[in-house]
Amino acid sequence: MNSPVNNELGVDIKALPHSVQPLVKHLGIEKAVELLEENQGQIFYIPKTITKDAKICKVFGVKVVKEWFMLYRQAEFQIPMACKILKQLRDNKICSLIEEDNMPRHELVRQFKITRQQINTIYNHYLAKKSQQTLF
Repeated sequence: MNSPVNNELGVDIKALPHSVQPLVKHLGIEKAVELLEENQGQIFYIPKTITKDAKICKVFGVKVVKEWFMLYRQAEFQIPMACKILKQLRDNKICSLIEEDNMPRHELVRQFKITRQQINTIYNHYLAKKSQQTLF
């Protein structure tokens, strides 16, 4: 079985909203973010018979649309927002800068424009998850 973190940027696919998971799984993180940023919040029609000619399939691909249909069975589907993926990427970068570069918290505050407390929460969550993974 594949690990939920199976992409080059270390995004935990299972931690993403269910509606975003098929995008990352089939298109990769960069393409998923690009498509979400271009189409987020828009409503598309998912036809009962999914073909490559459907408007939503031309944008997102047949495999992604089929998974959305199986998950939601809705004729109308609102495209999810990109913020969850972007937040995970930011958090991964923060943890990397702390661990690998030993970057001081005040520089992270300035670079990411979030509070020191938020940075500590992000890093503590990362450490807890990392220690939990080493137990198994």
